[in-house]
Amino acid sequence: MAQGTGSDLAVSTLRCQPCLRTRPPAYPTRLAADRDPAILRRHVPAAWLGRRELALATSAFLVAGTGGCERQASTPGNLNAREPAIVAPVFEHGEGRGYPRFTMLGVVAGSYVHLSEEDAVAIVRNELHLAGVQMIDGGRTLQDVIIDGSELRMGHEWIADMGGGSLRQISGPLEADLWLPDYAVAIEYVSYDDFDLLGGTEEDRGCMDIKGVAKSVSRRVGESGRGVYFGALYDPAAYLDWSEEPDPAAAEENKRLLRRQVRDFIEWLKGQGVI
Repeated sequence: MAQGTGSDLAVSTLRCQPCLRTRPPAYPTRLAADRDPAILRRHVPAAWLGRRELALATSAFLVAGTGGCERQASTPGNLNAREPAIVAPVFEHGEGRGYPRFTMLGVVAGSYVHLSEEDAVAIVRNELHLAGVQMIDGGRTLQDVIIDGSELRMGHEWIADMGGGSLRQISGPLEADLWLPDYAVAIEYVSYDDFDLLGGTEEDRGCMDIKGVAKSVSRRVGESGRGVYFGALYDPAAYLDWSEEPDPAAAEENKRLLRRQVRDFIEWLKGQGVI
């Protein structure tokens, strides 16, 4: 309606017209969610999953909203083998970096201290035990998840009389480090030694981005994994300042940061209704 005064007041008439065609919505509908209960989890915005609080809250909401439908096809912690993998966000505690293997660094004031896979597995086992989860029975090969990486091969240059190394391209299914058989949960710990094997490169950022490899492995599992809840943990790589911090303190900081990753992952599993 147009505004005016006195006789200048003009009235426009709105006429309704029938809508003959409608476009399908770009978001998942309720009917689509009923047919495929996992669809809402696959469409959670990436920015939400990058923040711990939103990730945990979203997980709880999705379990409450689709739990009844999902349990017709699968029981908690036991996904149907044909269902898409449900992947946890990478919970960021620690820089997860390392110095390049084949780059001259010059003078540095410290170094990154790395946590071995053996120590990391022990920490994960202990945290799960404290959460009431049975001990882990070995690893698990995810046949649907193919990882393109490289293998470091050391050699010796006889002419220069010095050692050297080269990277050979490899490809194969992901062998997750830890497997919870009663819950269909697979866990991969990305260590310093896994960097090349799991597709890491030093070209883009001039460093070993171990945390970035954990994220890329998670994305690959989300794209092609089936019948598994998956979580990627990573070497926190605490920094050792040679002038200030003793080596044991940096090692303990690594363990503390990994425990925080594991505890966040356990909370995520609880939000999914797995444990």
